[in-house]
Amino acid sequence: MTPASSRRAPPRPGWASSTPAPRGRSTTARSACSPPTPPARGRALVDRELYLPKAWTSDRERCRAAKIPDERGFATKGELAREIVRRCLAAGLPAAWVTADEAYGQDWNFRRLLEQLGLGYVVAVPKSQQIKCLAGGGVTQTVTRAFGLK
Repeated sequence: MTPASSRRAPPRPGWASSTPAPRGRSTTARSACSPPTPPARGRALVDRELYLPKAWTSDRERCRAAKIPDERGFATKGELAREIVRRCLAAGLPAAWVTADEAYGQDWNFRRLLEQLGLGYVVAVPKSQQIKCLAGGGVTQTVTRAFGLK
C-alpha cells in the first residue's frame, strides 16, 4: 500500500487534494456548479461548469493531458455561478428566483448580479456574514440584525 503523503490527485479535471483527512490520509474533492430547473414535470440539468482548482489551471501539461483547453484559466466558484446565471437567462430559461448554499450566498457579487437581473433569491450565508441592504440606502448590517435574531 502506498503511503497517503506520496499519492497524487487523480488525473481527472476538477479533482484536487482537499482538507487533510483524519490520521494523515489525503482526500480528493471534485466540485461543479449547476443550475437545476424544476419544469412542470420533473427536473432537468440545464447547464454546468466544472470548477478547476488553481493547482490544475496553473499546470498546463496536466490540463492538456485532460484535454482542457489552454485558454481555460482559473475562476472562482462565484464567477462560474454568475456565468451560468447569465447564460441561462440569455438562452431564455424562464427563471424568477435562485437558491444557493453559503458558498455562493456569501459572494456579494453573486447576490448583486441576481438583484441587477431582477431575480429573487434565497441564499444561505454564514452567521457572521455582513450583508448590504440595498433597499435601505446601502446600509451594512449583520444577518442577525437584519432578521431581528439574537
